Amino acid sequence: MITLHRSLRDLQASQLEHDRRAHKQVLCWPFPRRVMHFALHFAKYQATLLATEPIRDSAIRRRVLTDSFIIAMAAANTLDIELVTGNAEAVDSHELLISYVVATGKMAKACEAMDHEEPFDYRSALETSVATLASLTGALARLERIDLVASTRERWLEVEEALAAASPREGSPFGKKTAEYA
Repeated sequence: MITLHRSLRDLQASQLEHDRRAHKQVLCWPFPRRVMHFALHFAKYQATLLATEPIRDSAIRRRVLTDSFIIAMAAANTLDIELVTGNAEAVDSHELLISYVVATGKMAKACEAMDHEEPFDYRSALETSVATLASLTGALARLERIDLVASTRERWLEVEEALAAASPREGSPFGKKTAEYA
């Protein structure tokens, strides 16, 4: 099995290639809109992770953790930062989820500060939040025995196959519907 640490740089580069193939419209958006989009994804994921914690629906959690990791890589690419293997470790997944909620809140604060043009170091807050969310996602995946490398590659393929199978959108300059962003 390829370790996450050894393949993280390659995965992040592959994420950018995937986004060029499957999510061109997102790559064209202005920076504030893209980071807001990613923050909304993380907010959606935190809700699902908290809601499924008591029932431990492994299929849903695998999908959400994989998508969270994908969005962390896409956000890191937007911020032009390289993710590194984090040190988020905990025996208790609830503790990790609380940290995930806090990091998502800090990312939302940075987005809000950009909107209001507040004197706030939103760039640093975004970089820290994205790196933290990637690390927390990795830690949660390890606790749940999810191979993020394999599940990420599977998810990219699923999205790209759905895009290829989509019928052309009437009037679309791209000729195809855009696939759901992870």
